[in-house]
Amino acid sequence: MLMQEGIDIQYIPSSIDQSVTAQLDDVHIYPRFIEFNEASEGITCQRRITIKNTGKKPAFIKVHQAKSISFQVKSLDKGVILNPGLNISTVVTYSFRRPSLLSTVIPIEVNGKILDYRVICKLLNEGIDVEPKSIDFGIVDIGYSSGIKVITLKNKGGQSTRIKSVPNIRIPFNVKVIVPKLVIYHPNATGDFTLIDFSGTVVNTRKYDSFVLRNISSQVASYVVLGEIDNELVCVRYHAAKSQLVSFKMFSNIPQTHIIILKY
Repeated sequence: MLMQEGIDIQYIPSSIDQSVTAQLDDVHIYPRFIEFNEASEGITCQRRITIKNTGKKPAFIKVHQAKSISFQVKSLDKGVILNPGLNISTVVTYSFRRPSLLSTVIPIEVNGKILDYRVICKLLNEGIDVEPKSIDFGIVDIGYSSGIKVITLKNKGGQSTRIKSVPNIRIPFNVKVIVPKLVIYHPNATGDFTLIDFSGTVVNTRKYDSFVLRNISSQVASYVVLGEIDNELVCVRYHAAKSQLVSFKMFSNIPQTHIIILKY
């Protein structure tokens, strides 16, 4: 008989309630399935699985890991030979974490045949109620407070209670944050670029075109008016003052009113 460390092997009475066992090749597994009751976040539950050979021949047993990381079992991946009349037991541990699965199967192999051992979990129903069910902070600008929201806990039970673990109660929060951004309103505005297209003119005249620049946040923002010439973006005000090119000196802009002027 082979034994693996961490697995208990012992004799048990031959009388087993067959109605609460799972069976495969004269090997009985009980309980028939595992049910964890009143599981809650932060609480670890354990149950024991017992496998008994009620036949007349040795059985080769393997216990594999569950198909969920929330359920852990002392596995027998290398296998163990279980003689008639003996039993082995192993422990299944369940740790509830959101969003954990509430059911899984543990593959138990008997003489090369697989039995899917079922494990299910039922969550704890608290007698604690929370108001409101959700909180909406509305529109909040970066750097500013949205104000205080009050959460009320109500004990709907018939006696006093103490919260010792993380309850299965969740309150969704909703907030819309204003991201600092400058928006240009102009017929020829496309994304980050705006085309100022002056119509034909004559000497000693001026053409005007204006646009609206909106700061949708309450944060202070800066901007610069750029012009593209020879596939290069340059500052119109700076180059109009410094450059000797006539094409630059023809343009000026009034930042207070966001007007661009063409002098021809």
